[in-house]
Amino acid sequence: MAADAARWQQYFRDAPPQPGDEQGAYTHAQLVRMDNRFRARLLRAFRRGKENRQATTATYKPESCRQRA
Repeated sequence: MAADAARWQQYFRDAPPQPGDEQGAYTHAQLVRMDNRFRARLLRAFRRGKENRQATTATYKPESCRQRA
């Protein structure tokens, strides 16, 4: 457990994660529903010209595209 806590120390300065921390405020179904609503609204904004795809790609980099340190 000590090695596990040391591994996470780079992310958590105050205290290592505790049992139960992984429990989020939302259920999986709620997260999926929120994501679907967000995506639908973003696509609608693209169609209406209220959002620019080029600007979106310039400000968002998926995790798979980020450089590892």
